[in-house]
Amino acid sequence: MEKGIKFLGNCFSEVRVLIDDQLDIYTKNDTNMILFLTTCLMPIGIILTFTSLNPFSYKPLMLICYLSIGFISLFIAAGYERSKMLFKKAGYGFKFKRYNLRRIKSELLNFSEVDFVNISRLQRGLKVEHKINNKNLVKNSSAASYTFLYSMMHIIVKDGILDLKTNNRRNFFEMLSDSFEMNGEKINKATLESSYSKWNSTMKDTKLEIETYSELARAFKIE
Repeated sequence: MEKGIKFLGNCFSEVRVLIDDQLDIYTKNDTNMILFLTTCLMPIGIILTFTSLNPFSYKPLMLICYLSIGFISLFIAAGYERSKMLFKKAGYGFKFKRYNLRRIKSELLNFSEVDFVNISRLQRGLKVEHKINNKNLVKNSSAASYTFLYSMMHIIVKDGILDLKTNNRRNFFEMLSDSFEMNGEKINKATLESSYSKWNSTMKDTKLEIETYSELARAFKIE
């Protein structure tokens, strides 16, 4: 049974990646989820109710049918709950806007074809197969720009990444470390907190402007 639940959970997770936006309409809260499952099971219930009214029906058989439906429902529910855990783990708890990054000026993003494939995976809630290489450099330096990385993520992550709470910030840094490298080098985890805080403060200061973010915003057609 454990293997069956794992298999069902993986299937639900893959389906959710494919139709996440549509599925969220029905599962965005517990009430919607109950209504969704009730609607799906209602036809079966109606059929069984009318069948049970038949005086010639076999009561033991009906009892077995009801118990089977109950077991199947619990099995599906367990698989769905497992899929939510898998989906959250793969996406680090973040959801992404579905931008087609290939339509953005390639000279601005400076990503390879392999990078684009893996960014697409990240947008769909999947872990990358190969780390995305951020080759956008700090001016007059050979070091890759964290400002670019934060600005791009702020644009493509739903609700942005400003003022992330402690747990979300930790998940965000984990996602960056697992998914990106900086001009061919591993992300320096020790600098993530300070560089993020500096970017975050500058973004909220109305008197300052992050040139990189402004350029990206125009490229993504954000006012």
